[in-house]
Amino acid sequence: QDASWRSVNYLMLYPKRNAPNDGWPVLFFLPGSGELQRDDWQSRFSLMSEAWQNFVIITPYVPEQAQPSPLLVEETLTWGTRIAKLNEEVLMHVLEYATRDLQTVHGAGFVNVN
Repeated sequence: QDASWRSVNYLMLYPKRNAPNDGWPVLFFLPGSGELQRDDWQSRFSLMSEAWQNFVIITPYVPEQAQPSPLLVEETLTWGTRIAKLNEEVLMHVLEYATRDLQTVHGAGFVNVN
């Protein structure tokens, strides 16, 4: 099976009020490779409290038990393995799935996908 179709975790925050006429804009937050594996989301999002009052924020993460992840492209070097980059195709799947999920739950006009 193609690794890109395995499960990828993401978190989503959105304003708790009615969406504007043209929908909430989406902020796709990409943390660094070290932050992808941390679970201190409350402190991370508290720093962006003004943003999630005005945007839908979607961010992927990779819990330790979910590794290896299709989101991460690893590179093996003589001293060990490192994360070389994020898989762009998988990132786009996450963004598409998350926005579609929001539209299913809250209605087609909830997010602005243009």
